[in-house]
Amino acid sequence: MAPNTPPSPPPPGDRPPKSSLGKDPITIGQLLDKRYRILQVLGSGAFGKTYLAADLRRPGYPQCVVKQLRLLRPNPTAAKNAHRLFQREAEMLQRLGTHPQIPRLLAFFEENEQFYLVKEFAPGHPLSRELVVGEPLPEQRVISMVAEILEILSFVHGNRVIHRDIKPANLIRRSADGRLVLIDFGSVKEILQTDGESAAARTIAAGTPAYMPIEQFYGNPQFNSDIYAVGAIAIQALGGFSSEELQALRGSQEPVSGRLNWRASISVSTVFGTVLDKMVHPSYQQRYASAEEVLMDLLPLMGGNVGESTTTAAEEELGNSIPWAEWWRRWWPWGLGLLGTVVGLATLWQSGLPQVAIAQMILSRWSQVPTGLVMNQNASPSDLVGIARMLEGKTPAPDRTWDYSKAIHDATQALVWSASSSAYFLRGVAYYNSGNWNAALADLNQALQLEAGDAIARTYLAATQDRLGDLQSALASYDRAIQDNGKLSAAYLGRGFVRLELSDAKGAIADFDKVLSQQSSWSAAYRGRALAKMLAGDSEGAITDSSQAIRLDPNNARAYQVRGRTHFASGNLPSALADLTVAIRLDSKDPESYYYRALTRQALGEPQGTLSDLNQAIALDDRYAMAYQQRGLVQVGLGNRAPAAADFRQAAKLCLDRGQLDCYDAARRELEKLQAMP
Repeated sequence: MAPNTPPSPPPPGDRPPKSSLGKDPITIGQLLDKRYRILQVLGSGAFGKTYLAADLRRPGYPQCVVKQLRLLRPNPTAAKNAHRLFQREAEMLQRLGTHPQIPRLLAFFEENEQFYLVKEFAPGHPLSRELVVGEPLPEQRVISMVAEILEILSFVHGNRVIHRDIKPANLIRRSADGRLVLIDFGSVKEILQTDGESAAARTIAAGTPAYMPIEQFYGNPQFNSDIYAVGAIAIQALGGFSSEELQALRGSQEPVSGRLNWRASISVSTVFGTVLDKMVHPSYQQRYASAEEVLMDLLPLMGGNVGESTTTAAEEELGNSIPWAEWWRRWWPWGLGLLGTVVGLATLWQSGLPQVAIAQMILSRWSQVPTGLVMNQNASPSDLVGIARMLEGKTPAPDRTWDYSKAIHDATQALVWSASSSAYFLRGVAYYNSGNWNAALADLNQALQLEAGDAIARTYLAATQDRLGDLQSALASYDRAIQDNGKLSAAYLGRGFVRLELSDAKGAIADFDKVLSQQSSWSAAYRGRALAKMLAGDSEGAITDSSQAIRLDPNNARAYQVRGRTHFASGNLPSALADLTVAIRLDSKDPESYYYRALTRQALGEPQGTLSDLNQAIALDDRYAMAYQQRGLVQVGLGNRAPAAADFRQAAKLCLDRGQLDCYDAARRELEKLQAMP
């Protein structure tokens, strides 16, 4: 927010100082869109600036906020993605701005390859200034505050929008009338409905951990995720808690009901306490479904005066600057690897694929194509599991390896003599396991041109498309593979994980059920179903399935990783740490296990251990955007601002390269906050 007394706008006849346009910095006095005179800088970051401006086309030259986006690495792809990002935000703000307690979008425009949003300016102070540590607020005041926020949320949710970052700093007490204003919709994700059921798209888990429910950590926000945040604010206000203390309540769940044990040191009425319990229930399925439901239960406590202002004449004006939220409050703004960008999810099924069917196909083609796809130690054609594991980049035993470079060479030589589908397929598989996804894509497509009904080749094509981030094409390829061969369990398994990436937990569970009906001993299917159940809020079922995966394959690192993540989701941090440590011992080359253990260590208050694990995750995968983002947050907490800025920039670049606009936006926001620190 801007200061209370911003400078007066200059008369329209004054000429602004000379300044170059395009990529040069905007200067005070410059005119944008032949209309908006820049008055002062409100905020600055590597991705652009926010300015206070005067609108010279309106009577009295009213002030407004101009938000600029500046691309870190301008190129056609980045510009296209930025255009989509701002177009989406503009359309959403235009709808929401019709509410009197949401800043209106006044205009949006492009100028000299830059993007701008013009928003209503409303001086005030953040609600966080009113929540003083050690000074609980009266219950009636908290009830009124909650009701006012819920009234705004009712409108927001009615427009099919989830805010995803409800917190005191994003609720501004407007100076003009004392009403709360909800700001910072940059992290929202619109939810479309299909046949009356919510079909939430997988998103980056943006938000502030103290106010985030479990499903939001995993990039699966629901409308009532915002209700959880409002309940958390209420508990903070009633208890006079710091956000650290509020965060610590996650570890004090009641063993039977699973509810947060927050009432021990708070005096609260039975009725309001019951309402808050339901607002912050860990399972979104047992939480209030809508803001209207909460308001109905609050009516008896409000005497019918829902939304009454909580501000009194005696309340002191606390200023406008929003204080920097403590670094630990955002220890996990992006959530785990099951995000819209569920980095590494594809490898879950690949890393445990007991594909006898694929192995048999390999064996059937061995005589057709001389190839290096053989184990260096006494390869036996009867070792079908070993051959299948060749396809997933895992060796059947520590002393067995696969020579992919030799395989590529031999298949290439075979293609000189004959352009067979088998040669293209085997070379594509070798490229796939070497990490050359584009080459794998080309060869597998060529194999399918020669043999369109090859369901196994199409399954690998789908896996490659998944690796390249083309989830819709991957889903279509899996569908076609299943159409061609309805008994190919690998296709159901792969499709299950893609459906998870697309936030279709119900569809994923159906696919994993199908796999287990055909192959009841496949550890990978239990791991996948555990992840789906975790997203669906079934923590008990997720623990059961991940434990079964471990029983079936006790040396499989991924099984321990999944169970560790599930323990984390249920708040059992010691068990999460133990399982993730076992996962690393079994497979020290998997960056995701280090990443998830870093998150667990951070929740346990171990910043140095957190940093060490994130460093290792990045060393193993230098394109791991989430690890860069998380490391940046840790560096901020340690006071290392320059390394933090570098990590946020790298995270933003990786996200933009993949066209992942949500995570790009999350990274730029963290960088802007860092730049704004004193």
